[in-house]
Amino acid sequence: MATLAIGMPVYNRAAYLERTLACLRDQEYADIEVLIADNASTDDTFEVAKAAAKEDPRIRVIQHAENMGAIPNFNYVFHHTTAPYFAWLASDDMFDPRFFARMVAMLDARPDAVCAMSQVQLIDGDDQPIDGVDENVRSDDPDPAVRFADFAGWGHFCQFTFGVTRRSAMLQTGLMPKFWTGDRLYCAELALTGPMLRDQERLYFIRQHLDRATRAMGRKDNSAVNAYLTPNGSRAFVLHYAKELRASIERAPITEAQKRDCRKALNVWALRNWSKLGRSTGRRVLEVMTRK
Repeated sequence: MATLAIGMPVYNRAAYLERTLACLRDQEYADIEVLIADNASTDDTFEVAKAAAKEDPRIRVIQHAENMGAIPNFNYVFHHTTAPYFAWLASDDMFDPRFFARMVAMLDARPDAVCAMSQVQLIDGDDQPIDGVDENVRSDDPDPAVRFADFAGWGHFCQFTFGVTRRSAMLQTGLMPKFWTGDRLYCAELALTGPMLRDQERLYFIRQHLDRATRAMGRKDNSAVNAYLTPNGSRAFVLHYAKELRASIERAPITEAQKRDCRKALNVWALRNWSKLGRSTGRRVLEVMTRK
């Protein structure tokens, strides 16, 4: 069995997929299994993936008969791999040949840590650098309440979503939840399971293009993003996020004293975001009244 499983959920990414797969082939770390799950693409994505699998026996490719949605496909590739380390890989991103070797080595050296990720470089559609997006969250703090407070807030870009993570830690979370900013909830919940390590070199390259979901969020088109991720879902985003943060504390593998500290951190977050919570609660009330 491979040490590292790489799960790649993909939909209509033929334009970038070959470049991402070339990065995989160039990795110094070779003890991997790769699962590409095509979400019923309507372009040549599946053909590109199949061609790569013919050249590299470490790659498996499946195609769903129907589009199951982006987030279920993320969780699908996790559940259908088995290696003790796991990494989600965006099908349009790129990374340094040392990326996986460095992340695995960091986790091997720190049995208490649950995830390792580098700093990130943004690139455009032609692979040219745009900017670096360094995160400064206290991911390696020994106190789970400190880690939780930083990851629950809005001051980071959820980059640890694409880190190398212990499967055992991921199994203690709800994985990627089906709602807007679910990757932020995933990072906050993962932070409750243990320290998360950061390599300060920019080894992971996130591609920015107009049809990327996070770009739609940047355009404040949250309703479009929600339709993409969770069709027919509630638009009371912040209220739902707050409820899920509280639930993640209650199921976390930490002591009761640590949970109390995390609840305090969540209360501080709620006070800082009282206006957003108020608007979101009002929206939810209107939704319920309208549906009756």
